[in-house]
Amino acid sequence: MFYMNFREKENFYNKDIVFEKPNAMKSLLHPVSPNCKKGPYRLAVFDMDRTTIDTSSPMLLVKKLLLEHRLSVADSAYIIKWAMSYKFHLPRQNNPVREKVFTAFMGKDALEVSADLQKFSEERIVPEVRKDAVDAMIKHLDDGIVVILLSASFDCVVARLMQEIPVNFGIATLMRITDDGKFTNEVLGTAPEADGKPVALREFADAEFGAGEWVVEYAYGDHMSDAGILGMAKHPVAVCPDQQLKKYAKSKGWRIANW
Repeated sequence: MFYMNFREKENFYNKDIVFEKPNAMKSLLHPVSPNCKKGPYRLAVFDMDRTTIDTSSPMLLVKKLLLEHRLSVADSAYIIKWAMSYKFHLPRQNNPVREKVFTAFMGKDALEVSADLQKFSEERIVPEVRKDAVDAMIKHLDDGIVVILLSASFDCVVARLMQEIPVNFGIATLMRITDDGKFTNEVLGTAPEADGKPVALREFADAEFGAGEWVVEYAYGDHMSDAGILGMAKHPVAVCPDQQLKKYAKSKGWRIANW
């Protein structure tokens, strides 16, 4: 038996961030403004790694775990191979690599793991926030648009970042927690990576705002794995894109931003 509601504990994400069904986190610092409901809710969706922040949070986490000898040689080799496949746009499976990374936390107390990942995020991720991303988020909030941070990183990492940037919600990878409060290395639900990003967004937005009651007004991403989200938006923005996304964005007439 797996106890999903463990994330609803008041102190799971520390302060100001709470779990929001089915697959998201809500910021108490930045509640949705009543001004947002004028027709369908308009959403601005920001990818995290190399879009909102100037680094790759999964790679930094893997490096930390390797240095602390918390990953086996076999798992490390698998993760490195996956990272090269991601970089060069080669076929890859995403859930298995998350399961490999999370073997470092399997069987550990969920609150302790959450605190550990939030500390990592505070020390290594928060300092990498791009000012241009924050400025864009503030503008969207001022315009009555709901701002969502969408990331394939683990929810505890994203939760800590959400305390520092102006977003209403965060959607991230959730790992299963047992009914006695121990982490497993199994992905819970849809991981918001590549083709899973639009799926995870729809699952959340339909539950939060109602099916047919929301539209993606803006979307920001840096990699071809973000193309699904960018394609949903009225105003897609390729942020410091790699060559493949840059070429694709130009063919689609999408805006390209250098943050």
